[in-house]
Amino acid sequence: MEQKLNKTRNRKKIVNKKNHGRMFIILVFSFLLLSFFAYRLSKVTEKDIAKAMNREFVHIDETIPEIDVTRLSSREQITYFAEIFGLLPRLLRLNNRGDFVEVNLPVNFAAVDLNYTNFRLSRFLTSLKWRQISGTESADQNLQILSFVAPDETVYRFRIYYDRSGAYPAEMPKIAIVVKGFGSLSQDDLNRWLNLDKNVCYAVLPINRTSRMNMQQIINHGFEALIEIPLEDPGHPVVATPEYAIFGHFRDSEVTRRLDQYFSLLRDAKGAITHRGGLITTDRRIMPIILRYIKDRDLYFIDDRAIETSIAFSMAQSMMLTSYERSITFNPNHYQNDANLHRLANDLRRVNKNPMIVTLQRPDDETYVFLKNLIKIANESGFEIVRVSDL
Repeated sequence: MEQKLNKTRNRKKIVNKKNHGRMFIILVFSFLLLSFFAYRLSKVTEKDIAKAMNREFVHIDETIPEIDVTRLSSREQITYFAEIFGLLPRLLRLNNRGDFVEVNLPVNFAAVDLNYTNFRLSRFLTSLKWRQISGTESADQNLQILSFVAPDETVYRFRIYYDRSGAYPAEMPKIAIVVKGFGSLSQDDLNRWLNLDKNVCYAVLPINRTSRMNMQQIINHGFEALIEIPLEDPGHPVVATPEYAIFGHFRDSEVTRRLDQYFSLLRDAKGAITHRGGLITTDRRIMPIILRYIKDRDLYFIDDRAIETSIAFSMAQSMMLTSYERSITFNPNHYQNDANLHRLANDLRRVNKNPMIVTLQRPDDETYVFLKNLIKIANESGFEIVRVSDL
């Protein structure tokens, strides 16, 4: 009896082993079959699909070739500039005037100003080996004329002016606000500024380690920071100039050494702005050193003019440095009795320039209150508050 039971158990074991073996073989075969079909499917091409659908296969090369602007004709280069700069093609006009070709470039008043258009056009053409002959501006500053000789020796006269036809879509006028004078502020003094509109920009004086910590706090909170370059005051020595500033008697090497100190102390700035710049911004020896230093670091530059004879802005544009000229400086104490903010609103609308840069000179209590009111009025008046780097 026991022998029969053992034989039965052995038979069942053999059957189980055979079943397991068959199952293993089936699984392996299924895996190989699926792998084969996956491989075949991966090899199916657009041509195979077209054949299965009884259609002719046409290969389309999706690679977009880059345009070599240097191979374009002078007229095509002008058209190309108008396209990338955002000018409406139907407003671009080229007219033969005998000895030269007149080019009309009507720009969008709500998007750019004439100075910026002049700068971008000049940089574009000179990069293509065009030679500038002259540049003039009308008395009312609503027309700029640039004359260039193209590589094919054709003379072009560009007329840059604001379009008055209403062809461009309406856009919100842009305003950038820069508050200057951030140096050795305490954390408590700095904190309230860090709760304002994130598009306001702050300029920091390179004084000491506290200045560096202030700038880092400004950047960490999502604001745009500038280096405020301290320069000899036009009233010096009657008006005291900080000893860490750049003075007119400095040798070239001293100017560079002082700039090295500023930029090593305050890293991660997006741009630079002048401070107490009356004398130095009229200095044809020192100012190019400063501007070249800024350009080499790919920063923008604002000439916050302290004196009417400043040459810093025009010099920066001739150097093809991204640059701006301060449009207006509001004096906060003029608006202390402006309870309903009507005066501020009217003054803001009167500034007929877009984009507009407003500079406020010191981060004190009076400026803080004024800035909050300025942000409110700008928003209510239809201005778009942007960072300088977004102009």
